[in-house]
Amino acid sequence: YYILYAVMIVYVFFSNHIKGNEQKKRKRITIICFGSVILLLALRHPSMGYDLRWGTSSGYLGWYPEIAHARLNQLSAYSETTFFTIGYVLLNKTLGLISDNEQFLIAAIAFLSVAPVAYLVNKKSDNIFLSCLVYLGLPSFLMLFSSYMQIIAMGICSIALLYLFDKKWIKFLIAIAIATLFHKSALAFLLVYPAYKLRLAYKKKLFIIGAITIVYLFRKQLFPLLTQLIHIQVQADSESNSLTFWMFLFIYIACSIMQRLFVQTDDEEENRAINGMMNIFAIGVVCMAFHDVFSLAARLNR
Repeated sequence: YYILYAVMIVYVFFSNHIKGNEQKKRKRITIICFGSVILLLALRHPSMGYDLRWGTSSGYLGWYPEIAHARLNQLSAYSETTFFTIGYVLLNKTLGLISDNEQFLIAAIAFLSVAPVAYLVNKKSDNIFLSCLVYLGLPSFLMLFSSYMQIIAMGICSIALLYLFDKKWIKFLIAIAIATLFHKSALAFLLVYPAYKLRLAYKKKLFIIGAITIVYLFRKQLFPLLTQLIHIQVQADSESNSLTFWMFLFIYIACSIMQRLFVQTDDEEENRAINGMMNIFAIGVVCMAFHDVFSLAARLNR
């Protein structure tokens, strides 16, 4: 990690003092920052990642060679006998046409999960280096070492978010459909569309903060009801503390105050985009209200 941060900081420092095309500088910074992350993930030892189950015949690494050499008419069986989704099984088969080496799988997943995020940041971020630092600090970053199906779905949802910003609704829905083939939690990303379009006055955000707090207080009763509506059966399976929820809620409150005092601009389109992102973040806070009881909620938030 120290080497990773050092490489990014040194490169960004020198790149800011080199004259040249601004777009090319952005691409170079994106490649160095996120490329370093991909290399870290791709070249790590296979034992780093609980769900990889290195050295066993199960897990992501254990099943990969078998799926890689399986016949096409056998692939559907793996989505029934393992915890893999059909999208991930097909990806394994496709990668297996190139190599059945476990390190190749690790490198391929590293690229497929991080590259879409890098593309989104390069297109939309005002500060690529800062965006990369925030990305490294998110709880979802640790999932890159283990939760392969979900991190691929998250990468595809990053592209869906780009389509949302550019108002390409059909492509947005197609991206979500593809992400769902890797992890069903991607369906929750459909909520991003109405949330992004919703326009809320500042006073209504105070109501949202109160509503989120009430949701947290009654989370044990509400979450089973919500999951029954989408036909998912869950049981309490998390022993996390509630500190993360209160941290997310505090960040939402702080961002709302800063948006009110400092961020409003004369550009109406930019203001709408900021409001939309704040609404999306509010959905994440609601998910975190349940995460200390139900692990599925934390997965939806990420």
